[in-house]
Amino acid sequence: MPQLEIEHREQKAKIIHLEDELKVVKWYIAVMEEGKDTKKIIEEHYKMMKEYKRYRESTERRIDRLIAENIKLENKYRETSATLYKLQNDVAKPLIVEISKREKEIIDLQKEVKERTINLKILFSMIKSPKMCSIVHRTQSKLFTKK
Repeated sequence: MPQLEIEHREQKAKIIHLEDELKVVKWYIAVMEEGKDTKKIIEEHYKMMKEYKRYRESTERRIDRLIAENIKLENKYRETSATLYKLQNDVAKPLIVEISKREKEIIDLQKEVKERTINLKILFSMIKSPKMCSIVHRTQSKLFTKK
């Protein structure tokens, strides 16, 4: 029984091998029936392999160039970023602080201008009317005496 099993396995292996050979023969017959010669197939294969190699080499060269260019661009980006950060710290931030100070000064000056304008209007109206002048004078003197 064990011997039969061994023979059975060997026969199965032979059958698989013969089926593979039969597939090759069928392929060869199909190719020959289409009128293709193996010499032409080999020549076409050789040409295609040459073309494939040429394309692969040119693609590899392009990839190498693109990688080198990418590295250059990354370095340039880092340099530009560093310059921008330096400019931001050296110029932009102090400028923003100065502008905010100026805006506060402008607001204070606008308030002062408003107050002076009101005082000038009061003075102008006082000058036009003597009675108003005496009323303002009395009010001012009362304020000064209270303090």
